[in-house]
Amino acid sequence: MAKKVSGLDEILGRWRTEIKGKRRRIISFEETVDIKINSLNKLIFTDVEPLNGWEFKHFKYTRQRERIAIDDEWRPISVGERWGGPDMSAKFRCNGRMPARFKGKTVVLKVYFS
Repeated sequence: MAKKVSGLDEILGRWRTEIKGKRRRIISFEETVDIKINSLNKLIFTDVEPLNGWEFKHFKYTRQRERIAIDDEWRPISVGERWGGPDMSAKFRCNGRMPARFKGKTVVLKVYFS
């Protein structure tokens, strides 16, 4: 079974390959910065696609770790709307389609809660 490589392992692997491929010498600060920036540039995602139509259900846990549903049906939720409360939690869901422009690219879902 192949070992799963994390993003950091991949970056360090590329950095080590580039460093080991050079002759032994002192590497300037500028070269070191260039190597690190080139490795990090592949992890910067600049294209954004908002997902609308989020829904949620409230629930809470008892002291015995039983989950008690507060909502039977999924309800719509909008940006800025309040949810939760003392001893409350929620499940969220949203359906969406992957835009064609993302084909072959790494895609990341970021969800912000405040």
